[in-house]
Amino acid sequence: MNSAFSNTLHSLRAPGNYFWRWADKGNVIEWRDGDTICYRDELMAILKKLSPEGLPAFGSILLVFSACREKLNTPAAKEGILYPMLRLLDFYEKNSPDLKEFREMMLAAIRFLQIVAALPTEFRSGNNRVWLLYVIFTKIESKFSGDEATSMIDFFSRGNVDHFVFKDQSYTPPSGYRFSASLMDSPAFTARIFKDDMQWLQKAGEVFPSAQELELAVRTGLKELPNSPELEVPTQESGDLLQQLQQDPTTTGLAQLTQRLIAALNIPMHAHGSSDQLFGGVSDITNRGNFDRLLLSELAHDDLSLMARLANNEALYLRREELPSNPEKQRILLIDITLRMWGLPRVFAVSAALACAHNNKAKARILSYALSGNSFAEIDLLTKNGVVNSLEQLDAALHCGRALTLFMGQPVVKADDEVFLVTGEESIHNVLFQSILSSLKKPVNFLVTVNRAGQLQFYEFINGRRKLLSEARFNLQELLFNTNKKEKSTDTSKPLGNVPAIMKQTPCPLFFPASKIKFNVDSFFELKKDHLICITIDQRVLYWNSKTRGAQEIIAWLEPGRFCFGAASESSFYILAYAAVTKMLRLYKVSPDLNYTEITKLTENLEGITDMGFDAGCFYIKSYGNPFVVEAATGKVNEGNGKAGFDNIIDRYRKRFTNLHFVKKYINDGYTTLNSVKQVYINGDGELGFDDRHLGLNSNNGCIVISIDHNREMKTKNERILRANDMEVPYMGLANTTLKFSKFVWNDGSEVLADSRGLLHLRSADKTIPEITIVMVMGKPAACWAADGRVCGAIYFTGVDTAESGDITGFYYNYIQRFIDRIKKYATVTEI
Repeated sequence: MNSAFSNTLHSLRAPGNYFWRWADKGNVIEWRDGDTICYRDELMAILKKLSPEGLPAFGSILLVFSACREKLNTPAAKEGILYPMLRLLDFYEKNSPDLKEFREMMLAAIRFLQIVAALPTEFRSGNNRVWLLYVIFTKIESKFSGDEATSMIDFFSRGNVDHFVFKDQSYTPPSGYRFSASLMDSPAFTARIFKDDMQWLQKAGEVFPSAQELELAVRTGLKELPNSPELEVPTQESGDLLQQLQQDPTTTGLAQLTQRLIAALNIPMHAHGSSDQLFGGVSDITNRGNFDRLLLSELAHDDLSLMARLANNEALYLRREELPSNPEKQRILLIDITLRMWGLPRVFAVSAALACAHNNKAKARILSYALSGNSFAEIDLLTKNGVVNSLEQLDAALHCGRALTLFMGQPVVKADDEVFLVTGEESIHNVLFQSILSSLKKPVNFLVTVNRAGQLQFYEFINGRRKLLSEARFNLQELLFNTNKKEKSTDTSKPLGNVPAIMKQTPCPLFFPASKIKFNVDSFFELKKDHLICITIDQRVLYWNSKTRGAQEIIAWLEPGRFCFGAASESSFYILAYAAVTKMLRLYKVSPDLNYTEITKLTENLEGITDMGFDAGCFYIKSYGNPFVVEAATGKVNEGNGKAGFDNIIDRYRKRFTNLHFVKKYINDGYTTLNSVKQVYINGDGELGFDDRHLGLNSNNGCIVISIDHNREMKTKNERILRANDMEVPYMGLANTTLKFSKFVWNDGSEVLADSRGLLHLRSADKTIPEITIVMVMGKPAACWAADGRVCGAIYFTGVDTAESGDITGFYYNYIQRFIDRIKKYATVTEI
């Protein structure tokens, strides 16, 4: 009994003039100034749930409880100032002679309370608040064991010690209870209780040094996520099938031929039947129907003629399309692999089948088979390996008629399936093969014939009759064998050397500011309305697709020289680049939304290019010698002799931009980009400074901003206390050598890397602090990214609406302020 009484009295009774106290006859716990912390019933319910696992110092629970109730939209909270912090500091100042040895403990406790307050509101309220307290205090050694804590809470709940705890001076304790109010209100006892409260919060801060770690523990019960097991994952080809084929030199010609065939094969889409319903399309014309479906041309007859046509059933009516039942559609591709198809026709046939599979507007399921003389085998035309294997299929039979008959009798072939047969031109002139085609149980829907000369004919069978839909001729030698060397984009794999962490991310998690831009016609291209491309002075290619967003860097480096733009489609474009030093002509095909770039080397040692233009899918190049033309789709270079209108084409190309003032406003809505830094330091207010500017939280809007110091009234902004040393930048292995970096290092090993693209990279010596990248702009709130994936700041640069004051404040204190605190703690003061 005495043990429970002692524990209860020493824990739940506030010392004299402490920062908290009981009020309203023990129903409320409040601050010394009278503001409510919590109610007794509310607190007891939480303590009963926590007591089986043990309890820490009572004051530490109250402080965490108070931090949970903080509102982050107040002016003080936006500045990182919490009410528990103010009460603690006020109590410390009034009792500093007795508490001065606990100052560091108190500051560590305040930092942890800021971490708790930075958590999302849902984790700090309701039942989640109990779980939060459980997570925090079960990770550290308890002051009271589970049995002691349970006995203490039960003892207090019975009301046996209310007179002692609530300081009822008129109450006389029963015999057996030892109690000295003067001792418990003494400065020494108060200091001991203060030490206990601060010590437990300090320990909690050591276990959870950031809001991210605490949030992870609350969400998952784990301090850190387990590492994923190292599994051998089979490599997968990137891009669609045609891109994969085009990137491989052995199948580039096949991909180019297939792209041409897709345009040549116009596969018709058919209606689903007829119906009497009044919705849907028109499937046919008939001589039966209601008068409201008469063709308009019937009404052109005079009355007698119209009546005669109606009476004799000669009038024509529209027949409605039958409602589709949405069956699973199948498109079956049959490729002849017999003797007549060996060599070029075999490659031609596979390309034609690929084009039929790609031109699939109805989204039908694709099945493909190879037909030999007496059998058939399923092949795969949807993967690169499957296409390569299909090219290896050969059979020595003269034609595939027997295999075709066998296949068409299989249950896999349904009445509604579209069946395509790809065979040689000679086969349709074979009498035996024609008789087999006409006697099939389920007829072939479409027939594609090819020959060695590059001739393709596309037929449709309608009621047993063959109708020619289209025909085309291709130069197989040029498309299959005279291919240019393709390169993958240098942007698809970021450098992995000693570069900032953000440069290893694909795509970049932040949008770039408009920087190093020369406003002339040669530097800009409009892909479509409000989609701008720009080649910067430092040889990067930037892409804006919205006025409310910054730029994407789609090519990290182009060799200096001459450039010409051209549109490939609404979502992709070409850049013809002539390198002035290497005399190399390269063609870039870029799909910015897919983050894909394809590079084709065209010619080397090219001299004397004077001008370039683009028109109708071709680049027109003027040089000291003969002018020449580059076909953008294939990269083929043709002589320009006899080509009329070179000057007019190039002149029209140069006049495509008439309003560069609009371009300036579109890519920059009024901010200034900082491209270089000469000095980095920590100023007198403990903020990160560079040159005559500093980075800090704006008290008015809760945003991270870069401000000019000489416009500030406080002199401490200009005091450069801890200056970083200017160091040589190590080799990074970047292809773009025009980018400029400046490195600044403090004595503790923390460093800042200034990036000429308008970025500032912070790398702390404390490896638990993630690397930070800040967009260096003035006139607009900055944006920040941390290597653990967190972003905050202006949506213009983040693309994500995280610009709530709480998020920004939490980011600043959990990342940037920790970076600064580490330097202040370990770095050496440098006079400036």
